[in-house]
Amino acid sequence: MIKRPANVNATDWKVNFSLELEDPYWNLLTRELMMLTFNQRHPVVLKRGVVLDGSSNPRTLNNIASRLRTVARWAQKNGLPPHPDGWTVEDLRHRITDLSTESLSPQSIRNHVSTLKNLAAAAPALSLPWPEGDPWPGQSARQVAVLTTSSVIATPTVPPKTWFPLIRAAWAYIRDFAPDILRADGRLRELRAAARTSIVGIDERLDRWLADPRNKVPVHADSLDGYAPEPQWALMMLLLGYESERSTALSSSESSRERRRTLILDAIAEGRTTTHTLSRELVQVCRPDGTTGPWHPGIDTRALFELKTALRDAAFTLVVGLSMMRDSEIHEILRDPVVEHYSTPAISSTKIKGTTDRPGKHWWIAEPLVDALAVAEAVSLHPERVFSPVHANKQDGTVVGVSMLKAFMTFVNANRAWTGLDEIPVAYIRPHMFRRTMAMLTDQFPGSEIATGIQLKHLATRALANATTRGYAASDKEWATYLKDALDNVKFRKIKDLYERHTAGEEIGFGPGAERVKVSAYGLRSPVAYLSSSPPVRPRPSRARWPGGGSSAGSWGR
Repeated sequence: MIKRPANVNATDWKVNFSLELEDPYWNLLTRELMMLTFNQRHPVVLKRGVVLDGSSNPRTLNNIASRLRTVARWAQKNGLPPHPDGWTVEDLRHRITDLSTESLSPQSIRNHVSTLKNLAAAAPALSLPWPEGDPWPGQSARQVAVLTTSSVIATPTVPPKTWFPLIRAAWAYIRDFAPDILRADGRLRELRAAARTSIVGIDERLDRWLADPRNKVPVHADSLDGYAPEPQWALMMLLLGYESERSTALSSSESSRERRRTLILDAIAEGRTTTHTLSRELVQVCRPDGTTGPWHPGIDTRALFELKTALRDAAFTLVVGLSMMRDSEIHEILRDPVVEHYSTPAISSTKIKGTTDRPGKHWWIAEPLVDALAVAEAVSLHPERVFSPVHANKQDGTVVGVSMLKAFMTFVNANRAWTGLDEIPVAYIRPHMFRRTMAMLTDQFPGSEIATGIQLKHLATRALANATTRGYAASDKEWATYLKDALDNVKFRKIKDLYERHTAGEEIGFGPGAERVKVSAYGLRSPVAYLSSSPPVRPRPSRARWPGGGSSAGSWGR
């Protein structure tokens, strides 16, 4: 049995033999090619001398079916016999020629060529006839498609104008807002666990609850601007110790229940209300309008539904944004994923792409990702996976990375008035674009090529960093200006730090380089010294000796 990757829906883990593939001839031909593709080491296959090219990844099965479906459709459109037993290799070459006029990428054409070449190679083991011979003898599928090898990666980076506010927003939800959300969720769980099914004694409980002036009636936050705050009847029932489904015992206007309703509405009229029943006090933030206040109007059961989803999406955004992990590798993260790898915190997960044995791998991470994974694990309902639905509304426990990124950006922008977060410019983003972006940013540090290659999990060539690694780390024009400014700022801060240490009397180094820094610092210091109350300092050439006979090294600032 082949295990389905965590980021693949159950509906995508099957092949559809629809439309043209419903024809018995094409149906059997397609099934046999798939069986041969996945059993290339079987003795019967080897005995027939069948050697196929390409990946045996289960996700390619639908691609094989799609290509054969389009071939059958093309044949019908161009007046060829309905089945390949009446075709020639020249017809197959015409098929690829026609594809080249449809604006398909060379990679797509290569895949079609590979499927046709595999059918020719598999002919000795097929039950049905297929045009005999390789349509392109002596040429690889890459050569037929005119696909040249290039170190340039087509994957774009995430625009900096989107990357920065998105990562900051994700970290704000994990660091600042998650404690409030998880506290509210924990409180709701407690209330539900203690709730009783029978409402016997509800009047006595309500009287005792209202008698305590510290108790406040929970109201909907969006009703505060209306004529009168609207009570949260279901939450009020939980506070009294009863199941929320029995809320009509409080809200109904029937004569037998009118007294309870009146008491609660009177308390609301007196101002005994709150929108923070579950969370209590929330973190205070500065909002866009300049005011300061709680980051959310009130976390109730409805808001929790959205906020727990936002927490998971924020955690995914941080992990995909800062770890250089693939989408499939992130979805394979299981509970308790943070381990120590060579004395450094790392995520333990499974590599899916390009492998058949699903090896376990490690990705080094920083502390923010440790916190993000802890939050994602806290809201996950799956018994094993960290990233899964946070509500029991999905059958197979699969979530989509692209959807999480898009939903989080939308959620952040919709709630900026309360959270005070920067607006995230909407842009086309995909998980693999963050991997490319982080590789580029990492490459700005000297000696990072090997580490980037290891983190990206590329094959070890040229000291563990291959051409693909260099392609991922290649600069991007949208980031070029920012990175130059950032580098200039880093240089300035470093020089400023050296200057302050030097003027404080600390030794900042030895040798010609240190001498140049000290003399440059002297040039900055001299005008200040002349204007201060301290004795003036006479400027001297870089190779001169200082008063007292000492050299410049060790004498400065005494």
